[in-house]
Amino acid sequence: RGVTDLITTGAVGGRVLDATIFVGVLAERISQMRPSFETDVRTAMRTNRALARRLRNWAGAQGLEGFVEDVATSFAAQIAYRLLGQSLFYYSYRRQEPSLPALGLHARSSATAQLRGYWDKVRAFDYEALYEPSPLEEIPLSAASDDKVREFVQQLAGYEWDNVSIDVLGAIFEQMIPTSERQILGQYYTPPTLVDLVLSLALLRPPNFVLDPGAGTGTFLYRCHNRYRTFGSSHQLILERAWGFDISAFAAELAVINLCRQDLTSQQNFPRVSVRDFFSTQPDTEIEFPPAQRFEGGGEAFVKVPIPKFDAVLGNPPYVRSQQLDDLDPAYKGRLQTLARQAGFGSGP
Repeated sequence: RGVTDLITTGAVGGRVLDATIFVGVLAERISQMRPSFETDVRTAMRTNRALARRLRNWAGAQGLEGFVEDVATSFAAQIAYRLLGQSLFYYSYRRQEPSLPALGLHARSSATAQLRGYWDKVRAFDYEALYEPSPLEEIPLSAASDDKVREFVQQLAGYEWDNVSIDVLGAIFEQMIPTSERQILGQYYTPPTLVDLVLSLALLRPPNFVLDPGAGTGTFLYRCHNRYRTFGSSHQLILERAWGFDISAFAAELAVINLCRQDLTSQQNFPRVSVRDFFSTQPDTEIEFPPAQRFEGGGEAFVKVPIPKFDAVLGNPPYVRSQQLDDLDPAYKGRLQTLARQAGFGSGP
């Protein structure tokens, strides 16, 4: 029985032992939920014009418009994978913050509203990029979708998260988003081997201050983390030195997870990842992050950290077809052209 469970689910008696098989089981549940979510998205955008307008504006600001073929399909995928990532991280973080209540959803109110209550409790300790409210939460879920969310959360609650090894837990986060799913989520994929080559040329001495201005899911940042660890740098110091910006909230969530999973036992596991437009960020900007020392229970005031002078700017710029440049918001496109001229690139009107 135990061998059969391990082969089919990656777990025995509620204890996850094989990350790859377990992630495959989760992926199957995600695929079962997505059609119901997509129906809800299309219904909401068809029947609520104000919400549809907000969602499309948000999609444009997130870089989804013009990149994914169908924003409704992308929204549905994001809803499903956000649920997975936020739930898994909640369980992993609860290992060191037992004051957080166990996840449990009842049928008396919407699953989304109940989950928001749990996520806000984590936000008392930070992880704003991962648990910040999203416009996707405004999409009303049908009774069928609500049931699927409750069943999924209940399934996750059946595992002994306190007994999952750190290596297995980290591997679950690493494999959580299949490469084949990244485009529908609006993400670009850069092979780790290419990232490592760039890092070997750019990071000549540790620990540099580095920035990925379009961090995406954090590949450059967590590979930078790996490189700095070989130099003997601590997890906390690396998080203070490796910064990432991205206009996509979903991408920032994954970047936070990818950096946090490098040391899930750390009490100061707060990556310098911010949901913001690099082109709207001034050098003297101060960004709020958690203080170096936090009190039990969380929730104390954040500290304003000035953007440092970076030793290296790393990244793989998003590829956009030239035809799609005409679809950019004219005001935003004009601002980018102005910034380019100010930086000495081009001399057009």
